Amino acid sequence: PYYMIHKIMAGLIDQHELTGNGQALELAARLGDWVSWRTSRLSYAHMQRILEVEHGGLAESLANLYRLTWNEAYLRTAERFYHAQVFDPLAAGRDELRGLHANTNIPKMIACVRIWEETGDERYHAIAANFWRIVTGHHSYAMGTSNYEHWHAPDDIAGQLSNRTCENCCSYNMLKLTRLLHFHQPDRTDLLDFYERTLFNQMMGEQDPLSRHGFNIYYTGLSPGAFKQQPLNYFPGGDPDAYSTDYHNFSCDDATGLETQAKLADTVYSRDAAGLYVNLFVPSQVTWQDKELTIRQDTGFPDEPATRLTVVSGTARLAIRVRIPSWVAGGARAWLNGRELAGRPAPGTWLALDRTWSPGDRLTVGLPMTLATSPTPDKPRVQAVTFGPVILSGGYGAQFSPEMPRLDPATLALTSPRPLEFSATAGGRAVRLIPVARMHHQHYNVYWIT
Repeated sequence: PYYMIHKIMAGLIDQHELTGNGQALELAARLGDWVSWRTSRLSYAHMQRILEVEHGGLAESLANLYRLTWNEAYLRTAERFYHAQVFDPLAAGRDELRGLHANTNIPKMIACVRIWEETGDERYHAIAANFWRIVTGHHSYAMGTSNYEHWHAPDDIAGQLSNRTCENCCSYNMLKLTRLLHFHQPDRTDLLDFYERTLFNQMMGEQDPLSRHGFNIYYTGLSPGAFKQQPLNYFPGGDPDAYSTDYHNFSCDDATGLETQAKLADTVYSRDAAGLYVNLFVPSQVTWQDKELTIRQDTGFPDEPATRLTVVSGTARLAIRVRIPSWVAGGARAWLNGRELAGRPAPGTWLALDRTWSPGDRLTVGLPMTLATSPTPDKPRVQAVTFGPVILSGGYGAQFSPEMPRLDPATLALTSPRPLEFSATAGGRAVRLIPVARMHHQHYNVYWIT
């Protein structure tokens, strides 16, 4: 029952931390006590057999329970969930993910970060950091990871295109892992570039905008003629033009889909002793209570290649650092209170201004985008088309074709900046391209032969 115990325990811990509910912590502790008692009676070999079954991020919740209670039994119990078959190769930096069920294992990596944070055992950090590098570098599409919920051979990307790629729970948990790693290396822009691409292309597109009840999909398909729909492998009698329903196909992705919509503010900003990091370009407002400073971010990103930061209230000395993503075309430009700043920060760096900020101060940062292609490592002529961080998809309405069209890159043209829309010639016919997150209720292509 460990998978479900994790979900219940994680929810109880959230209720305690977010609302101060003491009874929720008491119940979570009772669950933790049972898991500790049950697993303490098992041999190492027996426990390893148990860990072959999906158990979610139970070890993460146990580590969180330790932090809230300082009961070391919970931390010892969390370490019993060390799954040697998966963890040992990762600790050594080896890629042995082929054949593993993806979302069974991603939550384990989140747990590794939390156990490392509580124990200082560098082995756990190595497992999580190597895993992130291996998955993002060798087991990921232009967005997302997994096909039919599993990993396949490293760099087998074009060969693993289907309508069951990119399970949303996988991306949900990859963002959670990336966020934790970011807190320890906040200056790494590659972590945030990955977070941004996953958030803006997959997670923002998992919910049906026409649904009054916020229905979500399970997979974001990437095969020719893909279609966002119910997971028909689990619900073969379902409606292929509906993402989910009220009562008949509740899956893990319905739950993480709901949670995703409630945590879109995650990682937009972070901070350290020196100041504020502006990680993502999202219309928002942030208050640093200790400094009594409130800053508002205004942007139409990704349709607008710029963002504006305005001090709403308060006066404080601190550094404001704005991420300059790797996709920025050339250098970024910045203006402080209407005057352009010298220099153009390079892609993959930070624009940092350390000064005393006062009400009315405004920092504007231009983030020029350009069209580019993202080739697959196994078949470089199979490519996705990107504009800045945005992955474009070509819409085909009700027309389905299993053949991947040949796209002429020379015909790619911007037809509308707001909202973003492009045109191109593919397969001898004109096609309209829009951000894949905005593609709904029609067949579409993300990958093309170029």
